[in-house]
Amino acid sequence: YIQGHVYDDNNNPLYGVTVSTDDASDTTNSQGYYILQVTPGYHTVTATKNGYQTQSKNVYAAEGQTTTQDFTLIPEEAEIYGYVKNQAGNPIPGAYVHTYHNNMNFYDYTDSNGYYTLNVIPGASYTVYAEADGYIPQSRNIGQIQSGQSVRCDFHLQLFTPKWISPTGHYDPDNGWDDPYM
Repeated sequence: YIQGHVYDDNNNPLYGVTVSTDDASDTTNSQGYYILQVTPGYHTVTATKNGYQTQSKNVYAAEGQTTTQDFTLIPEEAEIYGYVKNQAGNPIPGAYVHTYHNNMNFYDYTDSNGYYTLNVIPGASYTVYAEADGYIPQSRNIGQIQSGQSVRCDFHLQLFTPKWISPTGHYDPDNGWDDPYM
């Protein structure tokens, strides 16, 4: 037998990792544990999970003994980057750009050039949101990103034009007063 645990780079157990050799396969449980029933001899044991770099190790399994082989998988990354500008094409510094995946929030604030970068988990689809004070927020669906891929996602935010409310109606800067009593 070859057994062991699979951890992430923060030493947390990884669930759902496929650990296999040419003649055996298992999937880790919630504690990151796996066990393979193999013939005695040398085996290449491979641990794979979407969003992580695949890792292989050569392991010797002696007859009548259980060999322990642990793995630490490093997350793969993908990148979403771009610029947040106003309608005139000028950068908006300090804009909040973010996206979510599996209850994780990936975010950045734009620099003085309006540039941002989000390092995200590959193999997932993302909707990216851009928000800035005084502007109407925007979102863009950029679909699935693969490992090592960089996807550009630019935003051109519109200024927010407030509408005033009075007891007799609403004032719209483009259309004037809208009096509900007239």
